[in-house]
Amino acid sequence: MIFAITSFQTLATTTQLGAPLPDALTCQVHEVRNGLFDLTLTYPVSGAQSDRLAPNVIIMAEPRPNAAREPFRVYECERNLQGIITCRAHHIAYDLDGKIALGMSETGITAALNAMNSWCGNYFEIVNDGITDETTQFDIVTPISVLNAIGGSNSLISHFGGELSYHWDESRKKCVITLHDARGEQKNTIIRYGVNIVSMNRKQTVGNMYSYVMAFWSDGKQTQNTVWSNSVATGVTTLDRWLLLDYSKEFETAPTSATLTALATDYVQKHDFSTISDLSVEYIPLENTTDYAPLNVAIVDESDVDYSYIGGVGNITVSAPLDLCDTAFVSAALVGVTATAKCVETVYDVLLTKYEKVTIGTLTDTIVDTISNLVKE
Repeated sequence: MIFAITSFQTLATTTQLGAPLPDALTCQVHEVRNGLFDLTLTYPVSGAQSDRLAPNVIIMAEPRPNAAREPFRVYECERNLQGIITCRAHHIAYDLDGKIALGMSETGITAALNAMNSWCGNYFEIVNDGITDETTQFDIVTPISVLNAIGGSNSLISHFGGELSYHWDESRKKCVITLHDARGEQKNTIIRYGVNIVSMNRKQTVGNMYSYVMAFWSDGKQTQNTVWSNSVATGVTTLDRWLLLDYSKEFETAPTSATLTALATDYVQKHDFSTISDLSVEYIPLENTTDYAPLNVAIVDESDVDYSYIGGVGNITVSAPLDLCDTAFVSAALVGVTATAKCVETVYDVLLTKYEKVTIGTLTDTIVDTISNLVKE
């Protein structure tokens, strides 16, 4: 059941679920690894609770199978002549876009989280799940939103890695943002060519291949005011191609060349500059093993499948539905692919209680990218 709560104050101070919306037409939750976490609801204008649906209302809905309800704040509400109300909402964690981190300079994940939590307010908390890095320096030079500092270009994620999750802890009345060392599970799901794959296209590109990386800062006025890093080799020797990283917006005043060199080195360490293999797959789950909807799957990362884990090549199993950050297997000898890949995007139908879409691969959008794109639209 979906519920509408009139205010965050009600959510944070009482146990009331709000007004039920049993006559909702559709309700979907779209979640992307380290990025978007949104809800879209359609409701009839003639519905019993139509007057309650407006911007800032909190919609409570399950984001995935067998999960507790999560709060989504409506940021946009449309009504059309066909008598349909469409509400679009962000997870309540997006409220951190309105909290400001005024600046910090900390070493290690523990100190960084302590500093970040000082800016979060009473109803939000950032916690660590398994990250042990206590040596990386995390600096915020100019004031930015806490949301940006969690998942933007200069953020907890970019410095310490990991995967984010958001959860409303009803018992504590807090939104908990968890930075996991690794989120998700290894599932025994296999997507196999000749059994349940209906289309496949493999493409390899050099779009991500660079031989050197350089970072720079500029005040945008005179070329002599530009600061450059040293060039950092990526290990690619078959292509003479340079990647420039622009940090002009990250520093209010000119950084040193050493600082930019450190950023370029960190970038090289965290990115793969080899040939990209992009395998697009559409498949239909086996009829008697799962009632989850047909999935659109994109495989990017290739590695050998550990068949000892799944019980042999002939064991075709699609019994475990994939949740965000879970890992599945893909086997397609025709195009030379045996791969494991992570689930990076889901679209969950709240009313039908099943996934409408699951994407496996690599997505680069962050929370901040999502908000930026919404502003542009």
